Amino acid sequence: MFNNENTIKATNISTFASEQMVHQIFEYIGKIKSLKLYPNPGLEGGKECLIEYEDSEAAGLALHLSGTKLYDRVFEVKIRTLEEIEQQKQILAISSMFNTPPAFNPILQPNITVEKANKIARTVYVGNLNTSITEKELIDFFSVCGPISYAKMAGDVSHPSRFAFLEFATIDAAKNAMNMSGSFFRDKIIKVNHSNNVINKGFKKNESQEIMEAIKGVKEAELLINRKYSEIPTDTGDQLKIVGSSGNPEMGANLNDKPEGKLIPGTEIHKELEKPHHSRSRSRSRSRERSRRMRSRSRSRSDYYRYVHSRRDRDRERDRERERDRDRERRHKERYERELEREHELMRERERERERERRRRESRSRSSSRRRRYGDRERDHYRR
Repeated sequence: MFNNENTIKATNISTFASEQMVHQIFEYIGKIKSLKLYPNPGLEGGKECLIEYEDSEAAGLALHLSGTKLYDRVFEVKIRTLEEIEQQKQILAISSMFNTPPAFNPILQPNITVEKANKIARTVYVGNLNTSITEKELIDFFSVCGPISYAKMAGDVSHPSRFAFLEFATIDAAKNAMNMSGSFFRDKIIKVNHSNNVINKGFKKNESQEIMEAIKGVKEAELLINRKYSEIPTDTGDQLKIVGSSGNPEMGANLNDKPEGKLIPGTEIHKELEKPHHSRSRSRSRSRERSRRMRSRSRSRSDYYRYVHSRRDRDRERDRERERDRDRERRHKERYERELEREHELMRERERERERERRRRESRSRSSSRRRRYGDRERDHYRR
């Protein structure tokens, strides 16, 4: 277990830095007991490091390394609490179960908690399922692996196959379920893998709740219909008599006296119903209620457009911030590449200078040897 007083955390470490390089930098302060370098996707590919020294004095001195530039980043150093250290150890232990690169590991997320990491480790993805499989049959099939806490079917039933997510009570049960990948289930070979996220446990509607909602909708419709037709005056009910009905004894007498331009008997409606009498107070109340509805509708529309525009502005500001971060990262990378190229050019220039110096020395040595040989021949000639 990490000692709280002897442990520090370095953040925003460059992706070009290796574990051996970081170990060499922090080893100048004191003897290191353990070091763990891991990626942090929240820093756009940056890395974090946990360093434990053998004594607390070295850990305190290592805090002065904060602000040091390493490649294209300036890393920060701080002392972590014991609770953070234990949580990080548990998250790293859970992430080691995934056979994926660190950049694609679903556990190594920014600001992830131990509870969420544990849920992701206990959740599996089941693919290539038969469309006729129900949730109960799926739970019964995987119940041999261990207790299941939650199951959720997904996918369109019109497609050739569906998929589902299962959350087990223990991590060992999820591992047992992954061993069932490739087995037959309803004439299909299923695929079982680790899930990349937790299950969205929304509200499930059962049949009784759906029936209650349908009954509630019918009652609301009946209430609206009654409210609409209750506005017709009740004292005009006797006036809705059609000429020519069996209840009117004067039908035969009025049949031959029908003036031109009237409807045929049996379809004529009383004249009083053609223009119903409405009181002035009722029309005023209706106009006021209509104006209130229009004002509320306009307010709701203005609130909606204001919300849409504010959300659009927030999205644009977030996109601009991301673009600025990408430009800043790109400039840092270009500056780092230019510095590297300048250093390489200086090294090549030094190498060329050494090569020229070596050639000059060789030329001087060859000329001196020729002079010696010429002087030796002259001495031999005079001696003869």
